[in-house]
Amino acid sequence: MRTQQRQALDLVEQRGCAVDESHHAFAEPGVDMPRHAAELLGAALGELRAAFPSDDWDGLRPSHFRILEAVERGALRTVDLAAELGMTKQGAGRHVAHLSDRGFVTQQPDPDDRRARPVELTERGVETLGRLHRRLAAVERDWIRQVGREDYATFGRVLTIIVDS
Repeated sequence: MRTQQRQALDLVEQRGCAVDESHHAFAEPGVDMPRHAAELLGAALGELRAAFPSDDWDGLRPSHFRILEAVERGALRTVDLAAELGMTKQGAGRHVAHLSDRGFVTQQPDPDDRRARPVELTERGVETLGRLHRRLAAVERDWIRQVGREDYATFGRVLTIIVDS
């Protein structure tokens, strides 16, 4: 794990940023006030959230999108969704009920196991995920225009190293 963190820091340093490992602060050269990675990620996530006003999405929040994307990968029981997404069974159940009430997903008894009720996308759920993916692609295209392909690719590699470690 330490090696992967060092790789991430090396990538950031290669891009001309100062890294203070004792404080884990990142700053652009010549900037007096260091900006912490958490602050920067929070600001980036704020921009991302602004691209998804809940009024445009029938009140769906990021946690609902995570459920829809997990279901898109294959019908799962609520307990499996909870485990995959790192949430409680009760929390996943509330999100699935919310999505079901609004017609994004459905749950039917499994013919092989009447106790199991896999969560499946409805047509509305599929359409909503298509809109979600198009909106995410637009945000990413905008970020690439701001920083360039190479720096954006580095950003993706650094985040991947951090998440996978």
